[in-house]
Amino acid sequence: MHTFIIIKRRPILQEALEEKLRGIGCDPFTVYGDFDMMAESEADNPEILDERVMRPLMSVEGVTCRLWLSLKTCSRVTDDPTYAYVLIEVKPKSSIDKVYENIKGVAGVKRVSIVAGDYDIIAKVGCKDDVSYKSLLRNTIWAVEGVEHTCSCTRSTTSFLFDKKKLEGTG
Repeated sequence: MHTFIIIKRRPILQEALEEKLRGIGCDPFTVYGDFDMMAESEADNPEILDERVMRPLMSVEGVTCRLWLSLKTCSRVTDDPTYAYVLIEVKPKSSIDKVYENIKGVAGVKRVSIVAGDYDIIAKVGCKDDVSYKSLLRNTIWAVEGVEHTCSCTRSTTSFLFDKKKLEGTG
């Protein structure tokens, strides 16, 4: 079962939390955006997920985390390093599966998952820099019919520039 771990933390806890995540086999991804850190986990069942992921993370005081379970995932190898996670909200009455299929075909998308959580889809993308990421969002992901809103969780400090609703003046 592919799972996304979404984390908010106090700033002083970054190193301890990264160590804890690595200790349970996850690669922490410190981000700027609505969250402080993200990671991915492959757990076979909910008991293992609770034991391997949730309990160790929740044992760190000052940390809150959520798990978004992947209902459907497609992965592909790209040359660019992971640059961001794009959290995608699909418009009401739009087909999540259709948006998923269209996002899956976007060059630069390393993994796309339909998730059970606050958003409908999470895309893990690889880009060289802010300029190529902005182009990927504006010219491809936002152009997909049915994409209502995106939230970027990037390693860049300019992630606030990449919120679809804010840029369009609707959020």
